[in-house]
Amino acid sequence: DAASIHLARDASGNVDVALTSAWDSVKNIKAESATAADITIKNFVHADVTFGDGGDSHITIDDAKRGFITTGNGNDTIAINAYSNGVGWSNKFDVHTGAGNDVLTFNGASNGVTQLTFDGGDGTDTLKLSGAGQSFSLGAGQIQISNVERVDITGAGNTTLNVSSSLYGPSETNSSRTLIVDGDAGDAVHLQGGGWHSDGTTQVDGQSYTVYTQDHSNVHVAAAAGVTVT
Repeated sequence: DAASIHLARDASGNVDVALTSAWDSVKNIKAESATAADITIKNFVHADVTFGDGGDSHITIDDAKRGFITTGNGNDTIAINAYSNGVGWSNKFDVHTGAGNDVLTFNGASNGVTQLTFDGGDGTDTLKLSGAGQSFSLGAGQIQISNVERVDITGAGNTTLNVSSSLYGPSETNSSRTLIVDGDAGDAVHLQGGGWHSDGTTQVDGQSYTVYTQDHSNVHVAAAAGVTVT
């Protein structure tokens, strides 16, 4: 009885929908489109978005605890700023993007319980992690990736990225690829599981990266200059 929702659609068809009453006064929202679309969703506990082919989708989800996001072919951009009221039920976002050069910007809840599974599909796909001073675990921790070529922690403040030798998810088609990690001074990459060695440096888009290889899994990580690697 106390629920209030605001929905706006501009001339281009972009949708902005927000729960303006208390968080959890309406729990779930679902948005579907047969083609690519743009949407911003705010303040719902659970957000499901399924968009199709035919362009670039742009999706922003603010203050949700969990959800399923699927996009089609195109260079899609997704931003998730998670909120959580604690453990219990699910705190997981499951993101699948189709072919294209997709970018997912992810900010987990401040209590550290948010989980993410991201399958980038075909193309060159980037996961940008935000949230100053946070530590993210990639592979064996709260973030699972498949078909993702780049992880960017540059804009997150002093961030630690823990990288497991079991880096890639079950749908990964090429476990021998090199994961590029972008970061700057104050950021750190911690290579877990032992058996890592340096393979020298490489140039990517005019920038220098130091390459590390895990002996048993054939996983390669290229860390940007300025990032501390242990």
